[in-house]
Amino acid sequence: MGDHLAFGISRMMQPSKARDERLPFILFGIVSLGLALGNAEVAAQAITVGPPNPTISVGQPQQFTATGVRGGTAVDVGAFHSCALLQDGTVSCWGANESGQLGDGTVTNASTPVTVAGISGAVAISGGGFHTCARFPDSTLQCWGRNNAGQLGPAVTGERSLTPMPVTGVTATAVSAGGFHTCALPGDGTVLCWGQNDLGQLGNGTVSPTVNAPNPAPASVSGITTAVAVAAGGWHTCALLQDGSIRCWGDNTWGELGNAAVIASNPPRDQQPVTPVPTPVTVSGITTAVAIEAGIFHMCATLRDGALQCWGRGEEGRLGNGSTANSSTPVAVSGITPAAVTPGAEHTCAILQDRTKRCWGDNNFGQLGNGSPDGVVSTIPSAPVTGITAATAASSGAEHTCALLQDGSLQCWGAGNFGRLGNGTITDAFTPVAVTGFGGVTWTSSDTNVATIDANGLATGRNPGSATIIATSGDRSGSTTLTVVSRPTLSLVREGTGSGTVTSSPPGIDCGATCSASYDRNTPVTLTATPATGSIFEGWNGGDCSGVGPCTVALTANTTVFARFTIPRFLLSVTREGTGSGTVASSPPGIDCGATCSASYNQNTPMTLTAAPATGSTFEGWSGGDCSGTGLCTLTLTANTAVFARFGVTSGSTQFTLSVTRAGTGSGTVTSSPPGIDCGATCSASYNQNTPVTLTAAPATGSIFESWNSGDCSGVGPCPVTLVGDTTVVARFTVPSTTRVDFDNPAPPGTTMNGVFQGIDFGTGQWAGSGPYSVNSTNHIYFADSTGTSRTFRFSPAPRVLDSIRVYSVTPGTLTLSDDTGQTFIREVTTGSLQFVTTGWAQPATMVTMSFTNGWDLGVDDITYRTAP
Repeated sequence: MGDHLAFGISRMMQPSKARDERLPFILFGIVSLGLALGNAEVAAQAITVGPPNPTISVGQPQQFTATGVRGGTAVDVGAFHSCALLQDGTVSCWGANESGQLGDGTVTNASTPVTVAGISGAVAISGGGFHTCARFPDSTLQCWGRNNAGQLGPAVTGERSLTPMPVTGVTATAVSAGGFHTCALPGDGTVLCWGQNDLGQLGNGTVSPTVNAPNPAPASVSGITTAVAVAAGGWHTCALLQDGSIRCWGDNTWGELGNAAVIASNPPRDQQPVTPVPTPVTVSGITTAVAIEAGIFHMCATLRDGALQCWGRGEEGRLGNGSTANSSTPVAVSGITPAAVTPGAEHTCAILQDRTKRCWGDNNFGQLGNGSPDGVVSTIPSAPVTGITAATAASSGAEHTCALLQDGSLQCWGAGNFGRLGNGTITDAFTPVAVTGFGGVTWTSSDTNVATIDANGLATGRNPGSATIIATSGDRSGSTTLTVVSRPTLSLVREGTGSGTVTSSPPGIDCGATCSASYDRNTPVTLTATPATGSIFEGWNGGDCSGVGPCTVALTANTTVFARFTIPRFLLSVTREGTGSGTVASSPPGIDCGATCSASYNQNTPMTLTAAPATGSTFEGWSGGDCSGTGLCTLTLTANTAVFARFGVTSGSTQFTLSVTRAGTGSGTVTSSPPGIDCGATCSASYNQNTPVTLTAAPATGSIFESWNSGDCSGVGPCPVTLVGDTTVVARFTVPSTTRVDFDNPAPPGTTMNGVFQGIDFGTGQWAGSGPYSVNSTNHIYFADSTGTSRTFRFSPAPRVLDSIRVYSVTPGTLTLSDDTGQTFIREVTTGSLQFVTTGWAQPATMVTMSFTNGWDLGVDDITYRTAP
């Protein structure tokens, strides 16, 4: 549990509604919303506006935060003084200071906050009657103020200390300052207390003989081994145990120990039967407590189910149960389920779950905070405290209460003497007043035409430009720069032979109709492609998208994404078989077999095949593709399909023999259509007279097909033969010769490259000139000294096949090779090393063009070419 802070002072004076007679009746407590007695642990920090220097789009919001502002993280009030813990770990106090309880080294009262001397890095504070304590991250404690009974601990010997002093010999996870005593939790389940003990408030089984008998040495409370919270009141103390029960010790005059003891009704103060109980007793009927708070003569506990119960002195209705009677057993507070409770001297307050605040009890100085007039007493929770809607912590003193709000500001109400409300006056306040110097954050924009910002730090981009966002809190400020840009546009381009739609999430693109939309900067936009019937989605390009799944683009700039839809294409192939010959043609065109026996078509294309037998042959029928018979073959392509056309020989037809001879230094195979020849193995076959036969040559690896000879065929393409007699065709395969032209010092440095060099004609002026196009000392010729350079060379003699080049580049760039046959090769060139660029070309050419873009200073080290087939 967090620290609990409660206290009280001498109760021996007569009751009176006059202020000077009410000064002794004091109490203090601190609570954090949702946790009774809690104090936030904080680290010192400077004011910072975050996020730093963001960029947003026009119309886009940006939430800013400010850390290190002058705002409180905890509040704790004493009898007539108040203290706050700041975000940077310092402590400020204000109000009465006759005993040095403000810790600024003086005994001067302060109506506005003053800084406690020498405190930095504190994580919790606790105010007692006339003293204050702070806890630090290393669990050490420091206390200051009155020390009449040793309540500041062993290190202080005088009656008071005006500045913080260490409590030697104690490390604690929680501290609670009472009237004139102090208690702490060492963290092992035990409780330590020191200071005044005239009524057994130290709980160690002893009672001091006089009020001011000093007990500065921390003493262990008898029998407590599982404490999780401690709350010190005026002259009593209570501990919350791990099992949800509560044990108390000290004064029990008004029933503040809650153990059902017989107590006086409401005797005059000078006739009170003092009842010391120096060892812990159990509070009656409570087994599920989760938090405790101590007033001067009463106690309150929050239970696990959210209920609130109080016990002890009931005068002025401070127990909240509709009565003014004392109670030595817990009674339920009427009508509320609070998040935290803060008992005072003669009043009690609570923070509700909605962060409003309700109070009950005495109101002579405005303690109820809702504007009710002097003299009103409320025995149940009264109307809400005026204007408090975002309380995160609160603390009640003798006749005043302070609340910490969500923005770090503080408001106080009630008695204002000694300056305890912190607003620069000593005037009572029946509704909350702001504590000076504890503002929330004020947000401003240097240019509201570019960006506006609201009171909560939420900025909105209005127009492109830059604006300084400034956070101000008290005398501190911080800033950052907000850049506003136009909303980036996401554009969608559909391409390919197919069709489909693309939609976006968040909505904006529905392409089809709407193919571009603008979004806030950094918006993740997911695109989904849906192909139309008969099409397929092939993939994405652009926007760092690929594949066929959803494409997610994080927009930081205008972006174009391409979606490719295609119509599936399937291969229809025709195989002629049988002893006869003939042709097969298709509609739509594509197949004309003889020459072309396969073609690709769009999915679902209706196809018709027609067979025409050659002279001396007959068409015997179809098979495959669901075709049969000898009529037309009709089919619809839904997959790759093979159709077979069988031709037979007419009885009595003349046949001739076609023979293939392979020649040359290389190797390869020759096949025929219609089938019959597969040479390699079968190099001759018989066909009917006038049968058109097409021969195709395929060179083996390392060989090239050089040409046909005889049979009226030439060149390197398919060889068509119509048989009118026995025919022999020669297929020549050769092993090509390869030449590597190395430019290592073809001429002295500075000599230009003109004319023919090792079979390459560089022309005149193409690779010449002073400097960059000449031979240089790095043993390669310069090709490009600037981006966009283009040069050509010719083979001499021609034609030749360009196999590869080797280049060296000073910068990255794009190298493009093309020749006069239409072959093209593109390669991205990196920097600083020799790189082989292999074209993979097969066709011989006469002229080659080289171009270099997006870079400069490219050198050519060698060129390799081979003889044409």
